[in-house]
Amino acid sequence: MLYSQSAEQQALQLLFSDLKLKLDEPAKQAFSNFNQSLWKKLEKKQITREQLFEERFHTFFKNYYHLEINGNSCSDQYLSYLAYGHEEVDGARELLTDLFSAKKQLYLATNGVFKVQIQRLKDAKMAEFFEQVFVSEKIGSEKPDPEFFKYFFSHSNADPAQTLIVGDSLSSD
Repeated sequence: MLYSQSAEQQALQLLFSDLKLKLDEPAKQAFSNFNQSLWKKLEKKQITREQLFEERFHTFFKNYYHLEINGNSCSDQYLSYLAYGHEEVDGARELLTDLFSAKKQLYLATNGVFKVQIQRLKDAKMAEFFEQVFVSEKIGSEKPDPEFFKYFFSHSNADPAQTLIVGDSLSSD
């Protein structure tokens, strides 16, 4: 529904600007790869969400720029910038409008950060399409953990046999 990559790139650019660092293509790619590797570790329960948020900036800046920074502070700033990125995927609004008009039950299930996801939905004026928003941070389980989906189906009116999940990642959706 909303492009994550463009929001992430914009947030990263703003963070680097705050730190008076140049964000060139190699740095962008290195951060993106490192960040994705941490999210994969989270999906596999190899790290916690808190470790991801601390590590992604502390470790990246230490390894890439040889800088010691406070990972949590950088993460908080990055997330505040990320919350305001809401570029729509082409055709997403039309699809949501059609499904909503057809009285289909729509739910959002995400591993994203709660406050970021809610802000992005509000700013994009898409929140009204969804009956509920399920965020792993609030549930206590990350997709694709079966516990996430057990929670989802036990706290929604969705029928597992009649549910289609659309996502951006085969490994987590």
